Amino acid sequence: MVGAVITHADISAIKRATQGELHRSHILELLASDQALGVVLEALVLGAEQLQLRALCSILLLSSDGRHFGRGVAPSLPDFYNTALEGLEIGQGVGSCGTAAFTGELVVVEDIATHPY
Repeated sequence: MVGAVITHADISAIKRATQGELHRSHILELLASDQALGVVLEALVLGAEQLQLRALCSILLLSSDGRHFGRGVAPSLPDFYNTALEGLEIGQGVGSCGTAAFTGELVVVEDIATHPY
């Protein structure tokens, strides 16, 4: 008697979890080796973009006054966009980023081109 057993399993969730752990380990290695903040932040952003396909990510920093955006890290976003955010005062309704920074709450926007702020 000859037989075969064929199984199929979706391992994409396992692969994503493994990639997430590799990304986490890489960030911890950068921190442990005392890399510059910009290097760590860029690695965070690029890793997030790899884990979430089609996402364009950024980390925005506040200026010393805590009321304006400073230069952040957004290697996949166009320079004109990053430049427009730099120096922008945060506040309710001042874009999704400005609103999130001002309120301290999560702001989810599906399409920044059509969202009211």
